Amino acid sequence: MATIRSLYANADTSRLLHERDSHLKEALHLVGSTTQMSSQKFSDYGNSQLHIIQHQQMGLFKFMRDIALALSTDGAQLTMKKHSNTWLLILIILNLPPTFHYKTEHIIINLTTPGPNSPGDIESFIQPLFEEMAMSSEGIWMWDAVDSSYFVNHAHIVMALGDMLGSAKLNGMAGHSAIYGDQFTMV
Repeated sequence: MATIRSLYANADTSRLLHERDSHLKEALHLVGSTTQMSSQKFSDYGNSQLHIIQHQQMGLFKFMRDIALALSTDGAQLTMKKHSNTWLLILIILNLPPTFHYKTEHIIINLTTPGPNSPGDIESFIQPLFEEMAMSSEGIWMWDAVDSSYFVNHAHIVMALGDMLGSAKLNGMAGHSAIYGDQFTMV
């Protein structure tokens, strides 16, 4: 959360972090008026149906400064001869405008696993992140440079992203080359 704290401490990036809340308010207004709803197209997380469900049914994002994060993982070959297999885990800040989501300076590289083999149980590497996210969902005090005030920030991982192998690592499935694709199928 040190990265989020530093983004709020800068007035320019703090203003950018308010983007998610403005889109949520707009989407909730459109849901309330059915005539506009039929012509409205949802294009990004900030004004998506998923965000509305998380707000209305799950009780998330009650405060305008709450942070929405996407968790993404993928393997990377660090050498030309493929002798190492490192897994990267990144957090994407969904509060930012869509044009900023995947910019290098706004991606939080949370962890890299050591090679040469991919981790068998990635959850053991992700455990510290989940502990930090549990604390941040309860609230962490931060400073907002826009209005020069302290506030309690809540952050939530709202989606997990990845290719076939990355998704399999995150959700415990066997992967694309297995006979049974999930861990619950009985032989």
